[in-house]
Amino acid sequence: MASAAFTPGGRTHHAFTLANLCAQPLPAVLVTIIVGIGIDRWRPVAAPYGWLLSCGLLAIWATLFALNWRFGRVACLCCASIAAGAAWHHARWNLFADDEIGLCATDQPQSVCVEAIALESPRRVLAGMNDPLSAVPHGDRTRLLVDTTTIRDGGHWREISGRALMTIDGHLLGVHAGDRLRAVAQLASPSSPQNPGEFDFACHRRADRQLCRLWVDGPAAVTVVEHAERWSASAIIDWLRQRGQQMFDELLPQRAAPLAAALILGSREQLDAEQADGFFRTGMVHLLSISGLHVGLLALGSLCFLRLGLLRRTTTLVGCAALTIAYALLVHAEPPAVRATILVVLTCTALIAGRSINGYNALAAAGIVVLAINPADLFRAGPQLSFLCALALVWFAQLPQPIETDRLFDELAPSVFDQIRVWLRRVGRGIALSLLLSLCIWCISLPLVAYQFHIVSPIALLLTPLLAPLIGCALFSGFGLLLVGWLLPPVGAVLALLCGASLVATQVAIEFASRMPLAYRWVVGPSGAWVLGFYAIVLASLVVPMRRGRTTTFAIAVSAWCAIGLLATSAQPRDDALRTTFLSVGHGLAVVLELPDGRTWLYDAGCLTAPERCANTIACFLWSRGIGRIDTVMISHADVDHFNALPELTTRVPIGRVLVSEPMLQSARDRAQQIMYAALEDAGIPIATVKADTDVGPVDAAYRLHVLQPPDAPLPGSDNSHSIVLSVEYRGRRILLTGDLESPGLERLLASPPSDYDAILAPHHGSANRSNHPGLADWSKPEWVVLSGAAGKDSSAAESAYLKRGAVTLHTGRTGAVTVIVGSSGQIEVYSFLDQADDHKMLPSAERERSPSASFEPR
Repeated sequence: MASAAFTPGGRTHHAFTLANLCAQPLPAVLVTIIVGIGIDRWRPVAAPYGWLLSCGLLAIWATLFALNWRFGRVACLCCASIAAGAAWHHARWNLFADDEIGLCATDQPQSVCVEAIALESPRRVLAGMNDPLSAVPHGDRTRLLVDTTTIRDGGHWREISGRALMTIDGHLLGVHAGDRLRAVAQLASPSSPQNPGEFDFACHRRADRQLCRLWVDGPAAVTVVEHAERWSASAIIDWLRQRGQQMFDELLPQRAAPLAAALILGSREQLDAEQADGFFRTGMVHLLSISGLHVGLLALGSLCFLRLGLLRRTTTLVGCAALTIAYALLVHAEPPAVRATILVVLTCTALIAGRSINGYNALAAAGIVVLAINPADLFRAGPQLSFLCALALVWFAQLPQPIETDRLFDELAPSVFDQIRVWLRRVGRGIALSLLLSLCIWCISLPLVAYQFHIVSPIALLLTPLLAPLIGCALFSGFGLLLVGWLLPPVGAVLALLCGASLVATQVAIEFASRMPLAYRWVVGPSGAWVLGFYAIVLASLVVPMRRGRTTTFAIAVSAWCAIGLLATSAQPRDDALRTTFLSVGHGLAVVLELPDGRTWLYDAGCLTAPERCANTIACFLWSRGIGRIDTVMISHADVDHFNALPELTTRVPIGRVLVSEPMLQSARDRAQQIMYAALEDAGIPIATVKADTDVGPVDAAYRLHVLQPPDAPLPGSDNSHSIVLSVEYRGRRILLTGDLESPGLERLLASPPSDYDAILAPHHGSANRSNHPGLADWSKPEWVVLSGAAGKDSSAAESAYLKRGAVTLHTGRTGAVTVIVGSSGQIEVYSFLDQADDHKMLPSAERERSPSASFEPR
């Protein structure tokens, strides 16, 4: 990819030839390493065999290199890279020491006493404002990454190893990087997805070789056993981060300090959730992570400062490279920062040596370094987007530039007005190029963003060039504040003023843009296979020389592939079956009904904890099923853990209507219900009431949706007695949804003629109080019973009542989402998400390097 092929339009394109591949092999090496990593993730390869194969192929490559056989050495190098990539990924992903603490962790928390080394200073996570929709609000927390060393095993201490993320309720003070800590904590495995479409936190932590998590009740349970060495590298880096955070808190406005810490130091924990959400929805979330933009601006600023004539050219370039490396270490060497740092170092090295640098080759070198640090970063959205944007920048830099006519224009038009016209033309050209670059980056990242995050943000096309001056000013002044603010306080005050003003203006622009119509849109997103196909076409367009006719061919291929993706995502899934999915949302309820005619109903939408999490669970499940609309939402009753996700859900998924009971509509007096009804009114969603003994589905449908409760007349007791009870019938099969039904509404239901149900929802999350599970089991005679609740709640009494009558019980807190499928011929199938995931598991479980038992007896 070194020689240039010229297209009719004048564009320079690097041709893919064997000679160029031998001269510039890094792109091919990177691609083959990626292939090897993918092979090992799909089908694990034993690491020793991979290393032996790689070494053998490299020896053959060296022999062929001496013989000058180009094709043979290229083939050997590619095969060796595949074997090395597979072996390195297997070692990082599957092999752990036999004393790894994560191998002791289970899904159920267990009390432990551990000693560990703090790898960073504690990060405080603000709880935010009290939310009326959250039934169980939590206070501030502290996060701390530690490297475990020993664990209490009975009457003695046993050595262990492994990293873990420690979460402490409250503020942990007096701890610094390198300190040796002792903590009494709850040890558990990271959270695995409980529902289709959910983010896999366990996989994310495993990529960082963290197989467990530690929860601590409060700071009092953590003590410092030994302080760190004062002049260690980790202590110095940690002190610099803390000092920078302190300067931002002292010198910047209260509103700008958290954003400055996120933008410059990568500390996003203190950002308000609403602020972070605004950046995400407008497509500007990359500003909150340390990316190539930050490192590039730092390098540019350092070059401008160092080239004032005080230092020689070589010293300036060396200082620029050293400064970017130091900054990458300061922000924990995140993959985007490492990528940009490698590019800066290679560029400075090339300038010192007087050599030119190939953009694709340099980018491939950065990719190899990133994967060498952690091969699992290949499967993370952040590094993927970072390299995609860098690839777009390299491609954009090779486009033919406009013909320079300003100099000729200056000679012909020396007047002041003509000079102003020339200046305006240059400004207009710069704006046009920035808009074109923004469009290029937005288009290349759109498929991946839609696939990973299910959002499309057209407003980012305008915000990116508009915010570029503000972000540049904030970064330059922020970097200057960190470097010289402590030494020259007057200069620091000026820099703080510039940084604070720029950040406040950025936040105002983000808040305004996020409220604009059509600023963003939640989408179902394309399939993974379609995304891979799209980027394969893009990669082919970069590799294959663009001769006459091929440009049109690639344009047609991209257009056709995009049309296929749009058609695939717009088609609603329909298989003439009734699919009922009880989502796992903790202590709460959300049941998705996919009806045979293609309509989608949602029965309840809430949980006790953060409503945004429940809304995200529902939306991600719908998107994973290719569903982009909810026709009807039915809220069973007025408890907050059954409806608090609805306001957020209205912003993510179009909803046709909402059905509630008359008692719930008349009792909308508390703040949570008022927020819900206001959100429905803002979204233009109509609300209707239902009552007992009525059908709420289409009259001519092959299925029946029949309401059994509540009656017209109000019942005594709590809101639970007025829960809407819905009977779903299809092909002779029946499913009963009960909400939180309890006395006296439950007695009224049991007084009606008994019916046989194939599957029922246990009332009140399986609680034994006032739910009369034995009576409901006798009345409904179910074969399957689903309990929607948290894993830690005791539901043994309810499960025992149904088991005695021959029913199979499934608890969503332990089995994940439960799906009941009634086929077109009346056959019924019931399965849980976690059991299905285990049966079709693609990822191997964590293995040890040796086989000794990794257990302990805590005391």
